[in-house]
Amino acid sequence: MVSGYAARTKNFTENDVALVTGASRGLGHNIVQELLRRGVKHVYALDINEPSTRLAGVEYVYCDVGNEDELKSKLTELVRDLAERKLQVTICVNNAGIRHSESLMNLSDDSIRRIFNINTFSHIWTIKTLVLNHLAESSVPDKHKRLFITSISSVLGELGPKNLSAYCGSKAALTQIYESLRQELSEYRLILLLLVIPGQLNTSMFQDVVPTKQLLAPIVRSDKLAFKIVERIQKNQSGVLCAPLYATVLPAIRVLPMWLQTVFRWFTDMDNKVIDQTEKIK
Repeated sequence: MVSGYAARTKNFTENDVALVTGASRGLGHNIVQELLRRGVKHVYALDINEPSTRLAGVEYVYCDVGNEDELKSKLTELVRDLAERKLQVTICVNNAGIRHSESLMNLSDDSIRRIFNINTFSHIWTIKTLVLNHLAESSVPDKHKRLFITSISSVLGELGPKNLSAYCGSKAALTQIYESLRQELSEYRLILLLLVIPGQLNTSMFQDVVPTKQLLAPIVRSDKLAFKIVERIQKNQSGVLCAPLYATVLPAIRVLPMWLQTVFRWFTDMDNKVIDQTEKIK
């Protein structure tokens, strides 16, 4: 389900430049494939991991997006190189993310910082760099180019299960940042934001988690979600994209009386899906 402002459909052109983080595998890899399939000629894939399959037409950039200095340096270099060719990033998909499987009490401070750096702060650093460049008077002369920014959040930012506190917190922060930022940038009609809130994907990140009620909470295929995301980008359709359907109503659980929330957690067995293997807390 998608909500939000839909501008005039825009076909991708030879001047479109896409930047995708966490693009070596999973959803990010599928998004890169879909962008290429739809005719985007300039695609940059940022990731700390080597891609299992290198795609023709993609420039792979080794980058630890959780390292602020490294990410900003790579972005600045990319923006400068593109400007020399009279180009600029017109599509950005902030997809990089990591998770954990421990109680917050058993996570080191460094691990917590890294989770938030990758899942939340990398989005902030990327968005600020690209938006400020897009608005700068010294940028590419064509000031009528759009900038479409997509951020991948999670339903777990709406309702968090046991042993995923830092992951859920980082995604919740991302969702709320989007809500405010959308209003802050609303005067710039050619800067469009899309927030994606998916349920569990069939990727390696949550391959160890088997949902109990798959009839109500089906696993989302990453290739199908990538198709929907790129379709929204091509249509200039900002707003919020939730998949599957239950992701649109999950926030309502939090306003229910606590006893009903407890029943919901028991019914879905959500708090028994991620086991803390460290067993430090007794």
